[in-house]
Amino acid sequence: MGKRRAQLEQLLVDFPDDPEIRYGLAMDSAGDGLDEQCVQELRSIVSLNPEFIPSYLQLGQALVRLEKDAEAAEVYRSGIKQARLVGNGAAADEMARFLDQLS
Repeated sequence: MGKRRAQLEQLLVDFPDDPEIRYGLAMDSAGDGLDEQCVQELRSIVSLNPEFIPSYLQLGQALVRLEKDAEAAEVYRSGIKQARLVGNGAAADEMARFLDQLS
């Protein structure tokens, strides 16, 4: 376990619902090729902080890497809807492009 990951895990003890800490752990997991762990962290973010839009894009991408395209498509659809609700059209458009690539 790297020093950065250990620091993030310690922070998560004090701030278990912080989406940025969980996102950091997810990206660390993805960087280490641990896509299942990445998915787990990103699903936590989507559940606890649905307005944290980057989690949808990264979750969809991790699911694609795991060859779970149908789940990825559903995540992208949810992410597009949520991004539009919070006024993040650029993120909605980006996820729409990834969704189109799955078709």
